[in-house]
Amino acid sequence: MLGTLDGDTAAPAHVQIRRYFQQSILRGDLKPGERIPSTQALARQWGMSCTAVQRGLASLTAAGMLMRSRRRGTFVSHGVEKGVIGVVIGPSLAEESCHYYRVLLRALEEEISFQQNQRNWAIRSYDGLTSSRHSATSPEAARCRQLFKDLENYPFKGLIEIAPGASWSDDVRKRTKLPISYQPEALFDMAAFWRDSIELVRNSGRKRTAFIQIQSPADEDMTPTLTELAQQCGLSYAEVVNVLVSGSPHQRAEIVHQQMLQCLKRWRTGAAEHRPQALIVSDDIAMRSVGLALMETSTQIPDEMLVVSMANEGVNLYYGVPVIRYEFSPKEQAHALLELLWSRIMDKEASTLPILLPGKFFEEH
Repeated sequence: MLGTLDGDTAAPAHVQIRRYFQQSILRGDLKPGERIPSTQALARQWGMSCTAVQRGLASLTAAGMLMRSRRRGTFVSHGVEKGVIGVVIGPSLAEESCHYYRVLLRALEEEISFQQNQRNWAIRSYDGLTSSRHSATSPEAARCRQLFKDLENYPFKGLIEIAPGASWSDDVRKRTKLPISYQPEALFDMAAFWRDSIELVRNSGRKRTAFIQIQSPADEDMTPTLTELAQQCGLSYAEVVNVLVSGSPHQRAEIVHQQMLQCLKRWRTGAAEHRPQALIVSDDIAMRSVGLALMETSTQIPDEMLVVSMANEGVNLYYGVPVIRYEFSPKEQAHALLELLWSRIMDKEASTLPILLPGKFFEEH
């Protein structure tokens, strides 16, 4: 006969049930392999609905503390087996430019470690899947095969997809019915970045700015939005420089570098009223190429131009010139992605998507 719940009537019924079994297992009152009474029996004993009991037990099953079988019932796990969360990453983490993805993966690992008392999870990560369909013998295809093999052999509870690609993302969804959260569902609030950066430029007494918008072929053109924002904030001149990048990290960096050299030359020889007093850059990796172009043209920063760049907290890059960083937190993104995955594991209604994560200014000297 099980005991009574903790009496915390303020907590939802399923939370009380989860706490009861969690504490009983950790104290050793319930032994590995011991069978838990049926949902109906627990509901009768504690005067709760079967739905509340099912939710409480489901959370413990997802955490790896209970094992459930349709025919045999629910049992305490042997050794409280860790549930596995797969983190599936499009680019290869070995690429020098993938600073952000490495920091995000580390943040996910730290967040899961921090939550060990609530969710007994471990991470298995798989990166470099973007080109998995190019060749059956490629390293990318081998990584995909390893992922699909592991999905059959490890107790996965869910997946987190980072920089998902159309081909391998489709393959994952066909191979498994696991709950999945996707990086684009928890995004850095770039609209706030642009707006706050424009306000910073205006408050510095500068009236002319250039937006350096780094784009891939599929990205939306932000020119109308940025032009309107600049006008609303009272800037006298705003130019949007759309830098279309593709290819390898080195090729992308060179595209940004060359286009910035052309812009700086044009601004220096053109009319003063069309010469930016500030640059707002949408990508911290590209900011390195922008900084190189500024140094090569001997542009005095911040006297001639104030430079603001989007950046990731914990990713400290050398730009070569003073930059005001608008930092977003990969730790906050990791927390949001895990909470979203947990809500899907628990079959709860998700938050309004996408979740927009705030940033803040940090001045680098």
